[in-house]
Amino acid sequence: MSRRLARETAMQFLYEMEINSDLSKEYYNKNLVIKLIDSNDTVFINNIINTYIDNKEEVDTTIESNLNNWKLDRLNKVELSILRLAVTEIKYIEDIPNKVSINEAVEISKRFCDDESYVFINGVLGEVLNG
Repeated sequence: MSRRLARETAMQFLYEMEINSDLSKEYYNKNLVIKLIDSNDTVFINNIINTYIDNKEEVDTTIESNLNNWKLDRLNKVELSILRLAVTEIKYIEDIPNKVSINEAVEISKRFCDDESYVFINGVLGEVLNG
């Protein structure tokens, strides 16, 4: 699995957790076993998901403070999951350059969201970096 596919899988986990209103490690660990992910990618995905769970209040506050007149609950759940992934990488995963995190988020949004979402995601993440 490529790093992008691992990120997409992490985003899908974040989305699934949001939809099920369960952002806990217990929920994640129970469902990770079901997904049968390659062990090399599991380390990367675990790092992102567990880092998000450990810092979810700060990550979500960072996202919300960089939305112009929006609240998290108004965001499309896929866009929110992509933003959570990218902000977690930007703030807590030091070996990934910020530009890579933003570019990957934009590319994932082009695949999973509508035609204009990538512009929105790029703008929010740009604000996160400049803020």
